[in-house]
Amino acid sequence: MERKEMLSAIPIKNPEVLWEENKAGRIRIKLERKDLLYTIMKKLTGRVRIDRVPLDRYGSFIWRNIDGTRTIEEIKDSLQEQEEEIEHLEERVFRYFEELKKHQFVVY
Repeated sequence: MERKEMLSAIPIKNPEVLWEENKAGRIRIKLERKDLLYTIMKKLTGRVRIDRVPLDRYGSFIWRNIDGTRTIEEIKDSLQEQEEEIEHLEERVFRYFEELKKHQFVVY
């Protein structure tokens, strides 16, 4: 996806992705392990293992602002207003959303 096209996209959180916010305001995305060894252990023990992926303060800000109505560019602009000067902000946001999409945390 080209950068201009991506900036105008409206991201939507995958409803199957569970997440939590800690007292410090940081987001942790919850992922159930699904590799082969874990799948076998899950069948044997019946236990589900949830890994938590912590997001940094910028990632947490972005995650909270994904509401299904705002474009990626609007989220980027909000981050720029909220935070001090961030080097290469557009490039970093672009790559961040590529990762979110790659891992199926968001769709757009």
